[in-house]
Amino acid sequence: AELQTEFFLWQLYHIHRDIQEREEAADDLRAEQEETDQLETEKAAELKDAKKQASTVRREVTKSEKNRVKLAAEVDKLQPSVIKSTEEIKKLKKQVTSDEKAVAKVKSQAESHSETLEDLEKEIEEYTQTESQLQEEY
Repeated sequence: AELQTEFFLWQLYHIHRDIQEREEAADDLRAEQEETDQLETEKAAELKDAKKQASTVRREVTKSEKNRVKLAAEVDKLQPSVIKSTEEIKKLKKQVTSDEKAVAKVKSQAESHSETLEDLEKEIEEYTQTESQLQEEY
C-alpha cells in the first residue's frame, strides 16, 4: 500500500508539474496573443492613417488634374489669338523692313537728283557766262 501511495504521489507530482508547465506555456501564449493583438491594433491604426493620407492625396491629385485641364483649356482658348498676334507681328516686321528699304531708295534717289540738279545748275551757269561773253563780243 505504501508503494502504491508513493506511486500515486509520484504521479500527482508529475501531473502537478505538467499542469504548471502547461499553465506557464498557456500564460506565455496569452502574453504572446496580447502582444500580437496590440501589434495588430497598432498596425490597423497605421493602415487607417495611411488610407486617410492616400485619400487626401487622391483628392489633391484629382483637384490638381482638374486645375491642369482647366488651364490647358484656357491655353488652347488663347492659342489662336497668340498665333494671330505672332503672324501679325511677323507681317508688321516685314512691312517695316520693306518700308526701310523704300526710305533708303528714296534717299539715294534724292541724292542722285540733287547731284543732277547741281550739275544742271553748273551747266546753266556756264551757258549764262558763255552767253554774256558772246553778247559782250557783239
